[in-house]
Amino acid sequence: MALSVGAVGIFATQEIQNYTQTQVTDEYEGLAAQESDIIQRWVERNELSAQFISSSNVWTSDDTAELETELQNQRAGLSADVEHIHVLERSPAGTTIIASTALSAGTSVQDAGRAWTDETTFSRAGEVQMSSVYQSQDGPVVGFMSQVDASQNRFIVIEYSTDRIAGSLQGADRADGGFTQVVNASNVVMIDELSGSETGSGQATLTTYGNSEQVLQPIQAAESLRGSTQSAGVIRSMAGNSNVISEQYTVGFAPIEGTDWIVLVHAPYSAVFGFVENVRLYGFIGTGLMVLVIGGVGAALGYNTATSIDRLTRKTEEMRQGNLDVDIATSRIDNIGELYNGFAEMRDALQQQIAEAESARKEAEVSRAEAMEMNNYLQEKAEEFSDVMEAAAGGNLTKRMETDGENESMDRIASEFNGMINELEKTVGQLNSFAGEVAESGDVVLTSSESVREASEQVAESIQKVSDDAYDQKERLRDLSEDQTNWSPRSNSSRRRIRMSTSRTRSISSAPSRRRSRTPPTPVRR
Repeated sequence: MALSVGAVGIFATQEIQNYTQTQVTDEYEGLAAQESDIIQRWVERNELSAQFISSSNVWTSDDTAELETELQNQRAGLSADVEHIHVLERSPAGTTIIASTALSAGTSVQDAGRAWTDETTFSRAGEVQMSSVYQSQDGPVVGFMSQVDASQNRFIVIEYSTDRIAGSLQGADRADGGFTQVVNASNVVMIDELSGSETGSGQATLTTYGNSEQVLQPIQAAESLRGSTQSAGVIRSMAGNSNVISEQYTVGFAPIEGTDWIVLVHAPYSAVFGFVENVRLYGFIGTGLMVLVIGGVGAALGYNTATSIDRLTRKTEEMRQGNLDVDIATSRIDNIGELYNGFAEMRDALQQQIAEAESARKEAEVSRAEAMEMNNYLQEKAEEFSDVMEAAAGGNLTKRMETDGENESMDRIASEFNGMINELEKTVGQLNSFAGEVAESGDVVLTSSESVREASEQVAESIQKVSDDAYDQKERLRDLSEDQTNWSPRSNSSRRRIRMSTSRTRSISSAPSRRRSRTPPTPVRR
């Protein structure tokens, strides 16, 4: 259980840490994107202002006083972060200041420290060009240059101080000790939220952000976001650097569209992800405490339970060896106590079963003695019955089986056998009487058969005589046939011979009939 709780606690702590870390990272990434959006809107606003002011036809005038008055009026109508406004004019000899709120008319831009205006080119009408941050007599400024619509060689330049925009970057959601810097593509700090204060090697504005590959990682990462759908990113852990923060820190980055600037939001790692680390630390501590508590409680319960179970095991071993009088009792009221009670009930049940088995054994012995006695009795009676049956089989039907009233089944067998012998004896007597009658009937049949034999011999003789007479008659008929061949119808002698032959033939034919009509002897009935 302790290991399971520890594993679950570590997993849950890690998940909470990852979730919290993701939330903090997303918030910090959103902060970088938010401050990038602030600067981008500030740049767009300034570009619109320069474009709007340059659209006026007044800037084509050659009256310096009039131009300076108009510049002062325009400055009063712009935001408070506008430092100066200049009207420039380009010529083959170079770019000079026609009118200004701070510089003298006719001054070369090279001498006035505005050389960037001489190098600025425009690719289309109405375009506004923004400079990098440079140092003016009143501090670091950013210049926005726009061509005058009514002139091909005159330009309006508005310079904005970076101090005010730097102050607007102090977000309320930033971690303690954090600050924001805006760096250009050349790794030079353009805007520093802590401008004017000491940060490492000196004032941060217009200084190099860093020269090591590690320090430049957020700038390179921000450049890779340009043109993508992702607007900002965060590097959670950066090693301390004297140009940025001396301790481990977190940096959020976001490119500013339309410029080569990049917003970098810095804060100590402990301030940004301190809560995450605390969650992780307290999660591990809580998990460890739970593991210890569960392990300790489990060990105590396990020891107590094991002791009780070992005691119960010894008592059950005594029961197995035959000692059913062992005392099985405990004061526990938990499952172990229920187990003790169960074994005690089992012991009592075994004692009762053994007592019942002993009683059943004694009853079985008595029943066995009675069965042996009954078996001996049945063997004796079987031998007696066998002797009577052998005598009956030998023809002595006078013996009978005796009944003694000891066994109802044996008495019933004896009674039924005796009844069967009585019936058999009667049947034998009847058979003997019938045999005498059959013998007398046989003598009568023998006498009748002799008479039949004699009659048969007489019939045979008569048949032989008839056969002989028939043969003679046949001879006579043949002779008569021959005589008829030469016979005359009128011969009386012939007629007489025929009649005589015919009469004799009839007399011979009637003789056997008289013999057959003899009455045969009456057969003897059995």
